[in-house]
Amino acid sequence: MSTQLRNPLLLALVLGGAALAVALAGWVRRVPAASAPVLAAARAPAAAPAPPDRSAAPIAPGPAAPAAPTRAREFLAAYHGARWGEIEPALRAAGLDLDQPYVFTPWEQVASEFEEVVPLNEAERAGAVAAVMVWPGELTAGWVKDNFPLGAPYAVDDADLAAVESLTAQTNLELEALADEWAQRIDQHLVERWHSGDFTRAPFSTAGLAPEAGFFSTSHAGYGWAMTMTLRREDYPDMAGLEQQSGALRDRRDELVFTYLQSHCLR
Repeated sequence: MSTQLRNPLLLALVLGGAALAVALAGWVRRVPAASAPVLAAARAPAAAPAPPDRSAAPIAPGPAAPAAPTRAREFLAAYHGARWGEIEPALRAAGLDLDQPYVFTPWEQVASEFEEVVPLNEAERAGAVAAVMVWPGELTAGWVKDNFPLGAPYAVDDADLAAVESLTAQTNLELEALADEWAQRIDQHLVERWHSGDFTRAPFSTAGLAPEAGFFSTSHAGYGWAMTMTLRREDYPDMAGLEQQSGALRDRRDELVFTYLQSHCLR
């Protein structure tokens, strides 16, 4: 995903090669084993609510006096030196204009501004919780039928929705507690990354510099700089435990829903 930001120090800066995802990789809604001809193989469930796009998070311009502008290509070639040959194709693949004017500001002059946007904001926290819950704010017949295929047409009315809400209420409460903890730990680990310096930062863009994947990644840009933080499972075994717990709860909740729908909604 690419984002264009404007400020007096940077006419146009686009982040490339960084994606945000708060996801429980590999989780697929289970469909009960066939006990009757109507229970056909399940299709994949609808995707979890997408978390907010942190890659677009802007940082307001600061008071530092910029140097004279030059072309981004010229500055970055000198800055990256021997690595420019591998970085330039990644920047072009991300759709970045390397011929735009670029002004360099020393990192030390702008680091405090980036530090302010490291913790999750309210919308980002809500997105992290929603990705763990995999459950809508308002249950609808359409959502139920999209996410719980039975292999044959079925109808869901208001009474069925109320019954499903009641059946899943306790499990969803437990899931919500885990989701809150998940978001809190992401926030904590991001702040730890900042203080340890274990993140990727570069003038103009981190495209080609931050290829690693993780369960959470976020990017910010401003003042002619870009920063990417990625949280990897191998670095945070505590998060793997939360994923396992939340996955087991979702499976238990889904079994309750499938059992009800098979018993009451197949006409």
